[in-house]
This record gives sequence, C-alpha cells and structure tokens, in this order.
Amino acid sequence: IGDATLALKDKLPRRFRSTAGRKEWEKYKSLVRKVAKEFVKHSKSTVTDQMIREDVDDLVEFEKKLFN
Repeated sequence: IGDATLALKDKLPRRFRSTAGRKEWEKYKSLVRKVAKEFVKHSKSTVTDQMIREDVDDLVEFEKKLFN
C-alpha cells in the first residue's frame, strides 16, 4: 500500500505506529473522537459518546493489526 496524501499525515507518521506507547495512542483516539463528534453534530445523528468511544477503540485496534 502506498502513502496517500492525507491532511493529518504529519500527526501519525508510519514510525508512530510501531513506536507509540499507550499515551500516544490515547492522544490519537482523542483526535479521532473529536472528528467523529463533529461529523455527528453536523449530520444531526443520534449517536452517543459511548458509541463513538467504542467505535474509535475498535477502529484503532484494527489499525494496529493492519500495521503490525
């Protein structure tokens, strides 16, 4: 898979995935949750914070598996 041009690419370079500790992953999850909440707010969907938290946790665990 080649590198795509992403707006936040500098926030999560490839080396981050292999060297990040729990604290760094929590910061990343926080960023993803904030983005998800903005999408929910603008779409006026009925999504709880708990649902977002669980989905982001699942997403990040999946991402870790892809790159390990």
